[in-house]
Amino acid sequence: MKERYCVTVRNKRLQYDFEITGKITVVRGDSATGKTTLVEMIRLFERHGADSGVEVIADVPCRVLDNDAAWAQQLSWIRGSLVFVDENHEFTSSPAFARAILESDNDYVLMTRANLPCIPKNAQAIFGIRFAGQKDGNRRVHHEFFHLGECGGGEGPERGEMPKRK
Repeated sequence: MKERYCVTVRNKRLQYDFEITGKITVVRGDSATGKTTLVEMIRLFERHGADSGVEVIADVPCRVLDNDAAWAQQLSWIRGSLVFVDENHEFTSSPAFARAILESDNDYVLMTRANLPCIPKNAQAIFGIRFAGQKDGNRRVHHEFFHLGECGGGEGPERGEMPKRK
């Protein structure tokens, strides 16, 4: 896939604007930063379309991988998409999952607070997520991704670790 996407996900209350720039994007953030909310909004849109009250604007379909017991089967049905995976799924730390996502034609956004040691460091772009204020004169709260580094060379976080706070 092209590995660069501008994505907007919004409802009446929240809006996420971000750019995905690689095969695997890891989004790090503390609890209550909006990682799970973003995935839930995409899941609602995937299941209910416009009736969900969520709008997803992207160059490719956005999908959610969330079946712990049958993730490999679910993934085999997804093609040419941007696949979001929320944290706390045991399969994300498995070598089989790492192999499957590297071999697929999808790109991935992995939400996590934990390290993902099976994902090759050179395949990851690392971002944080943060509140970006209210824009456009409306009541919608905006969130954005901010770059934490590329893994796989030079300085920067190892395997998706958050930088130490000063």
